Amino acid sequence: MPSSTYLPRTDAKLRNFVLNMSAQLAKGPELVGVSEADAQQFDTLATAYATAYDQSQAQETRGPSATAKKNDCRGAVVAMVRRLVPKIQSFIGTTNQQRTDFLLTIRDTHYTPQPVPTTAPTLTVTGVLGNTISVALQDADDLHRRAKPAHVKSATLFWALGDTPPNDPSGWTFEGTTTTTTTQIVIPPHVAGATSVWLTAFWANSN
Repeated sequence: MPSSTYLPRTDAKLRNFVLNMSAQLAKGPELVGVSEADAQQFDTLATAYATAYDQSQAQETRGPSATAKKNDCRGAVVAMVRRLVPKIQSFIGTTNQQRTDFLLTIRDTHYTPQPVPTTAPTLTVTGVLGNTISVALQDADDLHRRAKPAHVKSATLFWALGDTPPNDPSGWTFEGTTTTTTTQIVIPPHVAGATSVWLTAFWANSN
């Protein structure tokens, strides 16, 4: 079963989480977009899980059957947590204080623009096979660094043919965008082998 960031990993913490969630729903499930029927069903599942967990830990009742029952109850209550939490999170009336009370993640609603890259990538041709050119992109400020510069998400590449690189942007051919620092540029097969090929690129941030 996939995990969620708000769900505790241990049974002891999950027990407290679901009991707290049940208590918060009891204050008024409609306040967070949950029906009364769902709140009652969740309370039943949370109580059953907490009881089964306690029995799986107690000296006089613990054992394989108690553990199996606890695991079954855990699966049932976690499944309902996953069904209710998206409703609570997306409900227009849910406040951040209520999310805190439910022990849920408070989403960052403030957009933080990433700085615009100040340099272009340094391009190094690492191999040529026919009309396929292998290229490595490097941070111009740190040629020993293999990773992209901070805040950079991708690079956009162009190529051109001729004795000199074009001064007019229209003279360049768009090749594509890559999120890695190694890529290949394929020149059309009709281009003669002795033709000079010019390459250029720019970084793009994650905005």
